[in-house]
Amino acid sequence: MEAYFDNSATTRVFDSVKDVVVKVMTEDYGNAAAKHLKGVEAERYIREAKSVIAKSLKAQEKQKIRFILENSANECHKNGLRGLSPS
Repeated sequence: MEAYFDNSATTRVFDSVKDVVVKVMTEDYGNAAAKHLKGVEAERYIREAKSVIAKSLKAQEKQKIRFILENSANECHKNGLRGLSPS
């Protein structure tokens, strides 16, 4: 039996997640801000992910929830700290 205790650094993803990531990176790789077909397909993934997150947070349909999707933990921490600092 293998014991892995460094999940804060990396965690093995579920196979279902891996399958979606591979599909997005090889087939539906468009810029979600673009209006061409690949972009529209990419935006669909983002909308679906936001919906899943909102449902997991038990957000009501009428509630406005703003998601900020970051590229890395470093970027997330930096922007979080920037939001806490006095102007």
